[in-house]
Amino acid sequence: MKQTRQDVIREINKAYGPRGSGQLNLSGWDLSGQDLSGLYLYRANLQDANLQGANLSHSYLKEANLQNTQLQQANLSSSYLNNAVLLKADVTNANFSCASLFRATLSNIRSFGGAQFERTYIVDAEFKGADLKQTNIDLAIFRRGDFPYSTKHNLSVTGYNRTSGFLTYDQMFENAALPADCQLVKNLLSKELKETKKTKSQPSSSSATQKGSSNYNTLFEDQPKLDDTQEDYKTAARILTYSVLDQNGICTFANHLKVAEHSEQFYSSCRPLTCFGLHLQPNYVQKLFNDPQQSRTIKIILEEGLNKAITVCLKNGIAKTL
Repeated sequence: MKQTRQDVIREINKAYGPRGSGQLNLSGWDLSGQDLSGLYLYRANLQDANLQGANLSHSYLKEANLQNTQLQQANLSSSYLNNAVLLKADVTNANFSCASLFRATLSNIRSFGGAQFERTYIVDAEFKGADLKQTNIDLAIFRRGDFPYSTKHNLSVTGYNRTSGFLTYDQMFENAALPADCQLVKNLLSKELKETKKTKSQPSSSSATQKGSSNYNTLFEDQPKLDDTQEDYKTAARILTYSVLDQNGICTFANHLKVAEHSEQFYSSCRPLTCFGLHLQPNYVQKLFNDPQQSRTIKIILEEGLNKAITVCLKNGIAKTL
């Protein structure tokens, strides 16, 4: 029996609504051709499901189980697939453009033929044994520094059965068959990683030296290296909003419902907080997400400054200053 978007939404509400189990089991479901765009599918069990031709664009699929899933011609563009597991899935002609596959597992995929990876964020993803010769994987984002519009914060996501360290290019594509153009990417990353090791072993003499070193394992630079277009910004802002909420442990079902509406303003208002490390304080981030205005950003910064001043006064017993 074929299931529909409404069936999925019903199960999502059961799993993540009030008194929900937190377990979304859609294993074996036939959702072929269905519009599942923008849905909250956190840790969803979609193993053995039929998602051929389904629209999963802009969906939140963090840590989703997509093992042995049929994803032929599925639209996964701009989806959030961090730490998702796609072992032995069939992604023939699937569209992953502009999606985030950070630390996703795509090993032993049945078929990658015709899959699209333009501007897909694949840092630290596993493609072991993958046949990627008929894809445009060379157009993906391999380096953290090449993702646009970042907040300069560090991703603190735990990998699926993975150690905390980052994978090298060779580890990501172990025994994989790659398009010819990927050799250029490999040469670039190998050179940068060598420069990073060299830079670490030698004390830097100037800030210019540091700026010239590899940014493979440092997070995004402020200046985007992709085309600065409005559509790029919308996609990046949404992905990075999920990232910030994830790091603070507040990417809940309730917050997800507001992401589409709030992401651009939230991202823009959040960037100043990174200068003070406040983007990693859940209470401030939640306040800003609820009211993504610059005035709220200013209030948060002033509140934090006042709190620190009071703490110092109390610690040092400076009653008069307090």
